[in-house]
Formats: sequence, structure tokens, C-alpha cells
Amino acid sequence: MKNKTWLRYGCWIAVLSGWANVASAYVNVLSATASSEWSLYKAQNTIDESGMSGDQCSNVTYPNRMWGTDGGAVTGWIKFDLGARHSITNMRLWNANETGYINVGVKYADILVSPTGAGPASEGMGDWTVLIEDQLFTQAPGTSGYVTTDSIALSTTTRYIALDCSENYGSSTRIGFGEVRFYGEKAPFDSGLSLITGVTATASSEWSYYKAVNAVDDSGMTGDLCSNITYPNKMWGTDDNEVTGWIKFDLGALYAPSFMRVWNANETGYTHAGVKYADILVSPTGVGPASEGMGDWTVLISSNRLIQAPGTNGYVTVDDIPLDTTTRYIALDCLQNYGYAYRIGLCEVRFYGERAYEGTVISIH
Repeated sequence: MKNKTWLRYGCWIAVLSGWANVASAYVNVLSATASSEWSLYKAQNTIDESGMSGDQCSNVTYPNRMWGTDGGAVTGWIKFDLGARHSITNMRLWNANETGYINVGVKYADILVSPTGAGPASEGMGDWTVLIEDQLFTQAPGTSGYVTTDSIALSTTTRYIALDCSENYGSSTRIGFGEVRFYGEKAPFDSGLSLITGVTATASSEWSYYKAVNAVDDSGMTGDLCSNITYPNKMWGTDDNEVTGWIKFDLGALYAPSFMRVWNANETGYTHAGVKYADILVSPTGVGPASEGMGDWTVLISSNRLIQAPGTNGYVTVDDIPLDTTTRYIALDCLQNYGYAYRIGLCEVRFYGERAYEGTVISIH
């Protein structure tokens, strides 16, 4: 259906936006720019409420009420700068709704995230990583008062997010859409929470020099930048032929961790060993295997998805995972990697929060 090798070199559109002030609030977008715009179908039109009355979209989008690529460009990407790191819960997209021209609308697009927002927003380009592949968007009806049914769950923390629009509904002229909105709140990483230090780690198994301790000792890290050379002693990985496994952390005392950051396996050529899905668990004692139904371990977040690392030097993770719990022991039960047949693992894990008062009962929200 799509050839992503050539799609990477399609046109692009860039958007700058502000931040939400309350939980799950609409993130107010400030400005937009594009590599390609047709006539009066400017990038700014996707974020300025032009053609919108509340949630209702007009079917008269020319001029100044949608974005469309320049003539003949039927693919393109759009990237958004949220101004600061945000925990985004979902996005809504109103497709191209001009009566008679709804085939211009986006049918399929990858949704990507980036720590820097630099360069073309396509798979394999720069530090952009695919969050959702080939997301299907509904074709607009071409009638006035159109309310989108496309509310896409994102559950990610990032500053930069993008759509790489790979297919429209049959137009040979261009691709585009009317409006996009993001919902969420400013991420806790930007609110001055302290890094929890002195964390120790143990795991279900370890391979060679890929010890659990490597995930908490800053090996391979320079600040927030992760090396793409992780052998030896710069990541944790399970023993040979174990493609699932758990790693548990002792915070050293009772804490109220607000969130955790995870840098995935980043060795060039081996990023598919990285964790794709993991349960996040807590325990009052930390005893025994850290899996659902084992001992006193309780699942805090089920099947949390982690982004595949780019395999490039200086990788900055986009995986800030809200925790909102009080515990001393926390674990990742790693359920699936990105396709590697021999092991599963990750580079670094950090926890941010405050020391809890003695006697605080473990809570899960």
C-alpha cells in the first residue's frame, strides 16, 4: 500500500504549539509552518480554528480553512512542537471536508515522536520514532457541521509529535486536513521533581556483561544522552534465548515516585532487542519474581508501550511514564521486544519523585 523508502522524502509541514494548563485539557497551538503549502491552504489553518465552530467543521475550506500540500505532492508530514514536554492522552483530527474534494483527506499516517523535533518527520529519519504505524483516519463527509470521530489514544510524553501522511483517499493532486487538536497536561519532568538516587536493580536473568546494575548506574549516559555503544557494561539484557524477563528496582526507602524515564536498548543494529511492552508493578516487600500474580507484586500499569530507540549516539528518550504511587519497590515485567530472537533489555531507568513519610501505605491510582 505504501513505499516508505520514497515517502521519507515527501513534503513536510511543521507546527509550534503551547501547553495545557489543566489535566487532559486542549493544548493551545501557537503557530505553524510547512515545507509545502498550496495557495491559501497554509499550515496555520490547521491550528487556528479557521472553519471550526466548536467541534463542528465547515464544508467550505477555501480559502484559509485547511492545510494542503503543494500541487502534485500526495504525501507529506506534519510535526508539532508542544513548547515543553507534555503527557498527551489523545489527539483529534478533522479531515479535509471541502464538498467535492474530500479525497484529498489523509487516509493513513504514521504518528511519530522525537526528543528534538529536528529534520524530516519520517520513520528512520533523525531521531523520529514511530509511536503508531499506519493509523487510519476517517474520510470526512463533505457536509457542514462535520464532527470528527477520530480520537486517537496516544499515551505518550513528548515535546515533539508528528504525522507522516502516506496516503490520501484518491486525490492525485495533494494531501491535507482541516484541524488537529491535542489533549493532555505538562509533563512532571518539567516541574522540578528530584531524581531518586541510590537505586539498585536485580533481574530474572542477565547475559554476559549486560547486568541489571547497568540500568541504574548511568553507564553509557552523558546527562540525558545515551550512547549507541552499549557493549560491554552499558545496558541490561536477559540471558540467551530469553525474550521476556523482569527487572526490579529498590528505591532504598519509601518514595512517592511521580514518573519514571526509560532509555531503551540503543546498540546500533540491535535496537530490536529493546522492550516494546512491559507491565509496571509495585510491591511492599520486593520479594520474588516481579510478575503479575507472583507474591505481593501488583500491576500498576498493564502492557505499557516503550518506544524503540534509534540506535544513534546521543539518544534522548521520550518515555516518561507517570506513576503516581507510593512504594519502595517497582518493577518492569518485559513482555515483548521489537523482534529480536535472542533477548530483551534496556539501557537506563530513572525515577523522579519525593521521599514519602514513614508509615505511608502503598497506593495505586
